[in-house]
Amino acid sequence: MISTLILLFIAYFDCKYKRIPNSFALTLLIVALFEGRADSSPSFFFLSALGLFAFAYFSRCGMGDIKLLLVAIDFLVGSARIVQYLWWLIAISSISIVIHSLRYRAIKGDFAFAPAICGAVLALRVVSPG
Repeated sequence: MISTLILLFIAYFDCKYKRIPNSFALTLLIVALFEGRADSSPSFFFLSALGLFAFAYFSRCGMGDIKLLLVAIDFLVGSARIVQYLWWLIAISSISIVIHSLRYRAIKGDFAFAPAICGAVLALRVVSPG
């Protein structure tokens, strides 16, 4: 419950200010550890961190988004539901890109990625809670 509220706040904050402070990702991590939702292993954490940093390098995604993704994937979603999460992330990101391009008439400028990251976690919780 608390992580849901934090996810909603992070999504709102990123939409408004186009940034994700480290304290938000740290707070989400602490709450996620106490909630104990994910079933990740150290090897999954290492592989997801490696993949996310490669993603950051090629996409030029902000490091706040990468830290949020790392917490979401490893501590809120877990290895058992990663494929479902990625499908939700792709779907919500695609919708966000369409909305952004309609609003600004281009795919340039700052793009708030946290709503898609957080929305995918929340959608996964609604569709297949666990």
